[in-house]
Amino acid sequence: MDGPPISIILQNLGIPHRVFRHEGPVTSLEQAARERGQRPGQVVRSILFRMSAGEYAMVLAAGPEQVSWKALRKVLGRSRITMAKEEEVLAVTGYHIGTVGPSGCRRRFGS
Repeated sequence: MDGPPISIILQNLGIPHRVFRHEGPVTSLEQAARERGQRPGQVVRSILFRMSAGEYAMVLAAGPEQVSWKALRKVLGRSRITMAKEEEVLAVTGYHIGTVGPSGCRRRFGS
């Protein structure tokens, strides 16, 4: 079995799915959707936020929807959060920015 961790999980569970592979780096939501034959609203973005050193939260955003920083700080009970830097995203999830999925990450995220 070859593929992203989530694909292997879905395959083992017998759940039909499709893996999208891009020819090169994806630099925008619109490009990702276009290359997949989808509308931007069909793409779910996985965004990693750093709450403190070594503590992260992942937010899933549908298509072009924006994350409300104020609402996120309230939900997380934090006065300050930042977006994770590129090297943090890779270290925490095992994926490069633009390829992070909500499942199959190196680290498990609490609710």
